[in-house]
Amino acid sequence: MFFTLGTARALASLEPPVAEIPLALTAHVDKTVLMATFVIAILAGLVFGILPAFRSSGLRPAGVLKEEGGSASSSIQKARLASALVVAQVAMSLLLLVCAGLFIRSIRQAQVFNPGFNPHHVLLDCYDLSGLGYDIKSSAEFHRHVFDKLRTLPGIESVSLADWIPLGFNFKTSTIEVEGYVPQSRESMDIGYADVGPDYLRTMQIPVISGREFTIADTNASRLVAIVNARFADRYWPHTDAIGKTLRMEGRLFTVVGIAKNSNYDTLGQETEAFFYLPLFQRSTRQIAIYVRVPGDPLASALPVQDAVHSLDADLPLFALSTLDSRIALNTTTQRLAGVFVGCFGIVALALAGIGIYGVLAYATRQRTQEIGIRMALGAQPQKVLGLVLGHGLRLVLVGLAIGLAASFALTRALAGQLFGISATDPLTYAGVAILLVVVALLACYIPARRAMRIDPVSAMRCE
Repeated sequence: MFFTLGTARALASLEPPVAEIPLALTAHVDKTVLMATFVIAILAGLVFGILPAFRSSGLRPAGVLKEEGGSASSSIQKARLASALVVAQVAMSLLLLVCAGLFIRSIRQAQVFNPGFNPHHVLLDCYDLSGLGYDIKSSAEFHRHVFDKLRTLPGIESVSLADWIPLGFNFKTSTIEVEGYVPQSRESMDIGYADVGPDYLRTMQIPVISGREFTIADTNASRLVAIVNARFADRYWPHTDAIGKTLRMEGRLFTVVGIAKNSNYDTLGQETEAFFYLPLFQRSTRQIAIYVRVPGDPLASALPVQDAVHSLDADLPLFALSTLDSRIALNTTTQRLAGVFVGCFGIVALALAGIGIYGVLAYATRQRTQEIGIRMALGAQPQKVLGLVLGHGLRLVLVGLAIGLAASFALTRALAGQLFGISATDPLTYAGVAILLVVVALLACYIPARRAMRIDPVSAMRCE
């Protein structure tokens, strides 16, 4: 109970480090759950204590004495139930540890994965002109002033604006018509897109494969243009140059002026899909995200950026201050939570398996004291006795590993949708967990085995 109270506070450290996003973990111990768990634990202790008590109360003294006076092999029969429990503990431990290992490796993969853009050293801040008296024309002018103001700040590598944040909660799509492409029956032409300002690709460090990116000259007074990603060009204009092709959206015709490298848009590690960008200054939008790339700590530039925006409109509120790195951390919150919880359960299961193996072998060794004494009296070397006890323990572990591996292969497939960058049958994870369990089993077997090596044959036979 005290351990639960102490560790519950540690859950707060798993909250995603994104400011002003209403997502928080309830890191307190619920009294109802705690009391229910306490009652279940008491009942489990009573049930598993009463059953052996009833069994013992029905034994006949003469039968017990006859059994105890029998052969040494009778002790092995008594340990069968305990051995079965150890096998079950090993199998359950392996299953939980495999799940934990998969989630941990998934998190590590997410941390080193290249999403197609560079999220490091990018500051994000947002503003919304809705309800502040800005019409379509004045909104576009304000966005241009913000862009011009921010890119003159000292210590800034590049700046851009957009109406979205990749790997966020504002992914949008639209139905389009593509020049020269005839959709197949029931094929969806609902494609993801974003409205972005000049230097967006440069700020995100998304390579331009061919053509150009948007500039301040792309306004309502100029030709409507678009940039497509490589997947878009390969899908709709294979074996031909996409530059100069057109796409129609909401009755407006946009000419492709650039092809950008593929990246992740909605979910980290998602399958590559078609996507396109439209110039922010050619579209009417009021909610904007500011992107500022700096050489050092992004949050250190937050105040100058906010002061620059407020110099244009002192009453404009800014919100959702964060970094692009934190957005990726937010995108993997589910995996991190699952990894922590399953990992904790796996460690507990591993400890229980080690204790169970030790208990069974210690009991079995004590029950076989006479047998071991006879073996040593007949000339058996201590190393032979050590191998005998260790072999018995390892046989239990190997049976548990076989059952646990079969269960893991069957059950972890349900986790495939929650994993990133690895499969649910990742061989490295399975091998690592199996080796870990074998090492723990060897340590648990060693103490009873060492005790068996030191048995005095004369004392053992006299004791029996």
